[in-house]
Order: sequence, then structure tokens, then C-alpha cells
Amino acid sequence: MSASIKLPDDIKEYIDPIDQVQKKIRKLAELIRNSNHVVMFTGAGVSTSAGIQDFRGPYGYLTLLKEGIQSTLADPTRTRPTRGHAAIYKLCEDGYIKHLISQNTDGLHLRSGIPVTSISELHGNINIEKCPVCDRSYWRNSNVLKSSAEVKETHEQGRRHETVRQCENCDRVLQDTIINCFDHAESPHQQPLIVAQNHTKLCDLYIILGSSLIVYPANCFAQYVAIRQKPVVIVNCQKTPYDDLAYIRIFAKIEDFLPLLCRELGVDLINTEVTDLELDQSFKDMIITLNATKKLDCVKERTAQLRMKSEHELMQILTERFILYKPIDRIDVRREHLINTVVKKCRNTIYWV
Repeated sequence: MSASIKLPDDIKEYIDPIDQVQKKIRKLAELIRNSNHVVMFTGAGVSTSAGIQDFRGPYGYLTLLKEGIQSTLADPTRTRPTRGHAAIYKLCEDGYIKHLISQNTDGLHLRSGIPVTSISELHGNINIEKCPVCDRSYWRNSNVLKSSAEVKETHEQGRRHETVRQCENCDRVLQDTIINCFDHAESPHQQPLIVAQNHTKLCDLYIILGSSLIVYPANCFAQYVAIRQKPVVIVNCQKTPYDDLAYIRIFAKIEDFLPLLCRELGVDLINTEVTDLELDQSFKDMIITLNATKKLDCVKERTAQLRMKSEHELMQILTERFILYKPIDRIDVRREHLINTVVKKCRNTIYWV
């Protein structure tokens, strides 16, 4: 089993002297200021400071497994976004980063405040389950991959991605969004990869943080950008197979690098709180529609308040959320049925087209 684990040829970690790091960051900041479409790519090294083990570092999960040591991966839902995640959020919010591509499944980028429209999570998200029919996704504050008797049963039956809940829109059994290394050819969740590819085609600066660049197809983006003769920047403690393509190569820990970059760009991190939207009740059970571009808050009115709205206004609430509704024939209870549908179906924050 261990022979099949793909690891970097050199798992040793390197750290550039601080004066070299600062010199390279000044050069990178100038590139960012002169670029129109900067894409940032993040790997496991961005989340190690949150207490989440990486895979191919000196003490990574796969590194230890190859040595016959079985380690336990931390549950990301029990961790919190870090200053590094907050820095990436600020770089996106201030317009320096146009799109974020991530291999991480821990959900910390979204929880730090990155809009769902600004990130492509190539390998899925442990907090999200998706309907295979209507493409509606649901955010859960718990890990949707946590084992239960029902989940184990569906996995044994060959339906390994099915969870135990049903879509509120079409009643189909939901699936997790995690893409394992053997899933890419068959996975129905290809949308993040397509969006990532489109942004890679547009980008004029590609910044890679905390990735060993081993996993296909995500590692191919760097090569594609370099072929287009656009600068690639790699920041990681380990060597990668694509170091020769890098216009700037920085050996540094991500949690040390990001504050220095923000300072050079004039991005205020001192007054930036480390946000965790999972603590926001409106984030609970958030709904995400396919190709979402805007945020629509949950309907907070109580039943008594909704009764004051006209049938047209109630239908508009459902229509703008793409919720199908078929009026019942009985006129005497039709309005109450409509109100109950709004209460049931619109209690979530929703990202919509």
C-alpha cells in the first residue's frame, strides 16, 4: 500500500533568509499592482497553522503512512480560520486577488469570509453536500463525511458519496462534494474545476501557496500559465516539480509570508478580525445554487409577518430563489399553504444566479 503513495522526491523543508524573503515580496507586490487578473492557488500548507495536518510534509499524513505510521487527521470543523486565511480574505476583498483556487476541503476559506462566487474548491468541501439532480448545495456546520451506520451502508452498496439527507427542492438523496484521487474521471462535481480553468486562462499572475504540486489535474495550472508566458510565483517550504517554472520562488511558511505581503501592499491586517462565519446563524444550512453570483439573506419574518404580504409578494420570494411551487386547488387553505412553504423553504441564506 505504501508504495502507491506519491511523495515529493525531497520532503525536506527550506526557509529563505528574511532579507531574501522581503526582497522577493517587494518584487511580488509590484507584480500584483501591475496585474489585472491575479489568481491565487492554495494547498494544505495554508491550513497547517490551524492545526490541520498536511499530507506530504516531513510529518504529513501520507509521509507518516509510508513509514507505517497511522496518524489521525484533525476534524476541520473543530478548528477556526487563521490570520493567514484572514489575510487572503483581505487580499480578495481589496481587489488584489480576482479568484481563489484551493485544493483544501476544510472549508476555512469560506468561513473566513471568501464569497462562494470567488473560490473554486477543486476537491470539494467537507461542510457541503449537493443534490445530483438540481445542483443545489447545502452548507452544514458539521462534517458531512462523519461516519454513521446509514453512510457506511450506502458506501458498502457502491454509493459512497451519498449522505443521509434529502434535497429540500427535489427530495433526491444528497451527496458529499469530496473528490478523492480516484474520483476525477467519474465525479459529477466538475463545476469548480471548469471555473478554475476559466480563471487560469484569464490570469496574468498566478500565485501558489502551500502546495507540493503533486496532485493532478490541479498541478497542471502552473504549467499552463507558464506556457502563456505569464509569471508564476511559488511559496512553499518544500521543493516542487514546477520550481523551474517560477518567476519568483519563495521558501517560507505561509503564516509568515502573508502578513509581510499584506504590509508591502498596504493591506491593513492589524484592524482585521479573524472572521469565522460558521458562528453566524445566517450561515447555518446556507443554500448555494449553481453558478451563484449574488447573496440573498434568509427570510427572517415570522409566520404572522408573512400573513401581511400579498400572494404575489410571497410567490416572488419563492421565484427569486428558484423554488418550484405548485398552488393547491383548495382556495380556502391555499394562502396558508403558500406561507408555510415560504417558512419551510426560505429559512436559509442563499447564493443565487
